Amino acid sequence: MLNSISVTGHLGADPEMRYLPNGNCVTSFPVYNHYKYGSGKEDLCIFRVSFFGKRAENANQFLHSGDLVMVTGRLRSPSFTGRDGQKVTLLEIVGSDFRALSNRFQQREPGQVGAADYEQDNAPSMYGDDVDDLPF
Repeated sequence: MLNSISVTGHLGADPEMRYLPNGNCVTSFPVYNHYKYGSGKEDLCIFRVSFFGKRAENANQFLHSGDLVMVTGRLRSPSFTGRDGQKVTLLEIVGSDFRALSNRFQQREPGQVGAADYEQDNAPSMYGDDVDDLPF
């Protein structure tokens, strides 16, 4: 079964980059997605987004709080019991790609490269390097 999600929203905070005990890099940040409907009603959905490896380094380098971004990845919904004893379920995206949509990325000098140009073609696949062994 395929688990894929794309979300467009604003970064709620600057990305936080850290290293795991095995040396892998991970960068996390919240993406706020607003949905307006009816007469002045609005829903806010907050997704926690995490990137790993080279993607994590690029997200940390290019993205900042308030930036408009489109994130693609797989959805996870881990749950835990909060301090008040209530069950809390998070919406988390394990990112595979991002595209910066803020105006500041569109106003570059010719020849400059930015996050809006970041491609995942050379990034490692979540299926490994040998895609010929995939059953589909």
